[in-house]
Amino acid sequence: MPDRTSPPQPDGHLASYEPLMLGTPHRSLTLQLLRWLLAHCSCPYGARRHARDAFLAATFEICCSPPDATPAEHILCGKYNGIFSLADDGNDGHAPTLDAFDPDTVCPGRDELTACYSSLIADLRGQGRSTTRFEQAVHEMVDHMREEQTIDMDTITMDRHRAIRRHTIGVPSNVMCRRTARNLFYPEPVERTLDESGVLQLTWEIVALANDLGSIQSDARPADGYTGPVSLNFVWHRARTHGDLEPAIRESIDRHNQLVDRFHNITRSVDELARRLDEPRITEYTQILRSTVNGNLKATRHLVPQRYPGTQAYLQQLHQ
Repeated sequence: MPDRTSPPQPDGHLASYEPLMLGTPHRSLTLQLLRWLLAHCSCPYGARRHARDAFLAATFEICCSPPDATPAEHILCGKYNGIFSLADDGNDGHAPTLDAFDPDTVCPGRDELTACYSSLIADLRGQGRSTTRFEQAVHEMVDHMREEQTIDMDTITMDRHRAIRRHTIGVPSNVMCRRTARNLFYPEPVERTLDESGVLQLTWEIVALANDLGSIQSDARPADGYTGPVSLNFVWHRARTHGDLEPAIRESIDRHNQLVDRFHNITRSVDELARRLDEPRITEYTQILRSTVNGNLKATRHLVPQRYPGTQAYLQQLHQ
């Protein structure tokens, strides 16, 4: 007879997510990520919380990965998404600390955020990858997550909002994780040209606007006396300017769609540059960004019942 005192298997905690699974690869990746998160878990919630983290991480990876992504890449980038979920949603209401993300200075008994990050760095280094640029991107993300918890939502300027959100949305570090996994780096003049094109800037802002429209309810202004974590949201920032939410929603939808048009124009220009330079791997970079933009919207729409209730009508107006 089975031991009725044994703890439940992690698979059982994914049952509630089964209706939202996008197929066998999604299901398999979710389970692998859950087991990985649990192997490093130090929080009191265990599989109950990390099932959510694993499901979200796998959903965005499956939706946002380029068509040529390998199973190994899915695991590496899915692990990054899991780390982002821990830092952004699951750190017990506290901003993550920079020290917790330094795999070279922490001691045994590290918290789960540190342990998961250290594990991913070890995986990348084990494949002979240089992690310097990825680590820098993650440190910048964490620094700005901490700053986000100190700002005054009523007085922050849009310029400062954008400067913080660029990092806290997690897109630059996600893209750098995928580039690191693929060893996708270019000579310095090409890197500079890509940076100056503004295509990554467009990518993260498009993703942020879609996520903010999906998060209108969860990111609403907290009640007086609330002391938990806060989240910057472009839609609510515009609502404070307009004095009303509906014009802010309309403006945010319009801006998203305008940015998507610019994004397509710039990525076509970058692809043309790749042909002129006879550097086909540049188009690999633009494909990563296209997959990020399109996949994020696909994932956000897919998660409306679970994570973004009541926002389907807004998300359906967004262009790809």
